[in-house]
Amino acid sequence: MNQPAHTPQLGKVPVGASLIKGQLQEIRLLTIDESRSESDFIWISGKGGAKIAGGSGGLYFWNSTTPPQLELELPLNSCPDSLANPIPTNKALLIIGIGKFLHTQISEIYVGKFVLESVSSCELQAK
Repeated sequence: MNQPAHTPQLGKVPVGASLIKGQLQEIRLLTIDESRSESDFIWISGKGGAKIAGGSGGLYFWNSTTPPQLELELPLNSCPDSLANPIPTNKALLIIGIGKFLHTQISEIYVGKFVLESVSSCELQAK
């Protein structure tokens, strides 16, 4: 498999945007390390896993004992109640929405990046 010469980027104009439309993504955040509001989206960094493309795209470290770094871009005003407080240790924040996913490895650290166009559900669940 050919590796890209540089780190892939996903954001305002995601890789492959002309080829695919956003798909259902189910993201399970165990921790939120950082979050901030940008001009037209919310950026979140934390640890967790996901079901890609509604599960048909596979599992990305779902229920892993060593979850990777996740970065999310969500529409403004997504999950306002859930993001206002830290995730309790016995819970996970489940975010379901339509968007795109890209994964890479930076300095031996796995990073999954999600850009969601819409969020349909955002709720705390037991781990």
